Amino acid sequence: MADEIASYHAAMDPLMRQNTRLANKYLALAKAIHKEKSDSDQIVERIETEIIPLANQLKESMANIQTSSQQLTGLHQKAVAAWSNQAQAYRDLVAAYHGNDLESFNKAHGKVGEAKVMAEAYVREINNLMEPYGYHLDEFPPEQ
Repeated sequence: MADEIASYHAAMDPLMRQNTRLANKYLALAKAIHKEKSDSDQIVERIETEIIPLANQLKESMANIQTSSQQLTGLHQKAVAAWSNQAQAYRDLVAAYHGNDLESFNKAHGKVGEAKVMAEAYVREINNLMEPYGYHLDEFPPEQ
């Protein structure tokens, strides 16, 4: 199991750095919205051009990771679900905006939060499995 954990960590660590980049871009947008420095069309365009492609890439990279351990596979499926839901929520935000549907926009924003909770749960669970082997995944490691 130690070798599988080491391989899994090596595959996931760079993806967590991608997650940091994605989170930083989303936080920058949130700050711009809060300070009203950008208009809505610009914000949505940035979601479409910066956030969604990065979220899709992260989701696809996670989906491509294969494990040989049933326990790792089960936990990894939680990661794939969390980041897939996140990518979909960003797409839903944009669709709701273009459809001028405030209710759907608020639902999509809530789904972003739900995906974050799912990701946090995955990180806790995977670290419980990995830490006895000397490995740890940080959900938001510093960007290099």
